[in-house]
Amino acid sequence: MERYYKFVLLFLVFIEIAQTCLCANSHVPCIEQERQALLHFKASISHDSPNNLSSWKGTHCCQWEGIGCDNVTGHVVKLDLNNPYPLLVIAPNVSSSLLQLEHLTYLDLSGNYFSLSPIPMFIGSMGRLEYLSLSGAGFSGMIPNSLENLKNLYHLDLSFSFNYYYESGFDHQRELHMNDNSSWISKLHSLKYLDLSFVHFNETRNFFQALNTLPSLLHLSLSFCRIENSLIPRYAFQNMSSLVYLDLSSNELHGPIPKSLQNMTSIESLNLSYNNFTSIPAWFSDFEKLTVLYLSSNGLHGPIPEAFRNMTSIESLYLSFNSLTSIPPWLFELKRLVYLHLEWNQITLKEYFLPSIITNMCHLKYLDLSKNKLQGELMGHFELSGCNTYDLEELHLDQNNITDRLPTWLGQLENIKYLDFSSNFLHGPIPLSIRNLSKLNELDLSYNLFEEVLPSNIGLLVNLTLLDISSNKFYGSIPQSLWNLENLSALDLSKNSFTGLVPETLGFATGLWGFIGTLWFKKNWRHAYFRWVEDVADKIYVAFVIKVPKIKKKMMRNHVH
Repeated sequence: MERYYKFVLLFLVFIEIAQTCLCANSHVPCIEQERQALLHFKASISHDSPNNLSSWKGTHCCQWEGIGCDNVTGHVVKLDLNNPYPLLVIAPNVSSSLLQLEHLTYLDLSGNYFSLSPIPMFIGSMGRLEYLSLSGAGFSGMIPNSLENLKNLYHLDLSFSFNYYYESGFDHQRELHMNDNSSWISKLHSLKYLDLSFVHFNETRNFFQALNTLPSLLHLSLSFCRIENSLIPRYAFQNMSSLVYLDLSSNELHGPIPKSLQNMTSIESLNLSYNNFTSIPAWFSDFEKLTVLYLSSNGLHGPIPEAFRNMTSIESLYLSFNSLTSIPPWLFELKRLVYLHLEWNQITLKEYFLPSIITNMCHLKYLDLSKNKLQGELMGHFELSGCNTYDLEELHLDQNNITDRLPTWLGQLENIKYLDFSSNFLHGPIPLSIRNLSKLNELDLSYNLFEEVLPSNIGLLVNLTLLDISSNKFYGSIPQSLWNLENLSALDLSKNSFTGLVPETLGFATGLWGFIGTLWFKKNWRHAYFRWVEDVADKIYVAFVIKVPKIKKKMMRNHVH
């Protein structure tokens, strides 16, 4: 027994010594040759407004921003210069000094701008690379075949070569192009993640054939590639049963969905939006693992397709901007559905059908039926039953022709945060049960026919940030309880028949940036306000277009992992 304890003691001492050695090596200075290579790369940057490389000085380059070193050898193994601020870091090209980083396994130059230079051939000589991202980095020309030498690569992102954001005008020659011979893809047998969004594909003929040699591929993004039906052969995706994410959105595909997609039996997220698909094949029901499906902005028509009925794992369904006409009762069988987008269709519902949707889909968080052809009495004036709690957080019914009263069951939606019933023909009082919606952030009842006194219990909606009841027939005095809404930042009471004056000292004044509606709302104020909103929206749009693909990419990357 004593010998056993001595052995355990010696083992613990050995572990302690090993940890001490590892800690000591964690501050090993990087190799001088590699430090010089990094400094040469820094010198090639002509513009660095965010000062991302300001820490690149001194001898300990392993401690520089964006640099990762092997704790034992000191070799640079990671160079992460991902830049979230486009056009603030500019270089004429990628410096060949990176070739001196012979042990580099991770290279991320995304978001920097390399002045429409071609992707350098020498990157294909960096044979240890496992991770390569050149997304949104301002490259143009043909993708070099030399990338076929990166045998260890598991992540390749060449997306978002959207170069007319950097240069005035639009020139196809400044895009990033896939070579006519894309067989180099077939050499990357370790590849799991491939994003070629915004790469021009019109000259490519054998890309999908090459993809069939990558059975380990999990994530494939090909949005905005101008892919036509003729580029997808019948055998495409034949050997891609491991694929869990596919994005073919915003291409030039049309007609029935290609049968070649049928082989993707492991698919979990499928984005086919912004094409011109006209029908959903029956074999779609074989996608038993599918959780997210995007089919917005296509040519779908008629009822929601029967093929969705057996997709019992579906959680997010995006069918907006089509010509769908009705919701079948079997939709209630999709018990896991959380997000349902049906806006901008031609949907009509039977009487009292709306509460049936909510009652039977307890986990639904988002329902958008705005801008359809809903009309008549759809609400149903009875208590909801069937769920212990209702997870619904957003309900959009705006811009329809609903001629009904607000139902009392709204008060049962205890998790609701956003209600938009604007631009309908709703009438009658606001139900007293609305006071139960303590989590409500935004309430829009504008452009309806409400002809009642505004109830005082609306002041109990303490988390309300937006209240718009404009363009109705509300009358009487504005309830004093309204001024207790300290989180309110946007209020519109205009075009009603309220009496009295709005108090000069509002309890919520410190948080109110958009007090749009007073008793006498001036037309010239309104025009000036919306001109300002439009100007701001334009600026936000540019930032949105640049940022969203990057955010989306990061989200999908986490999804794959």
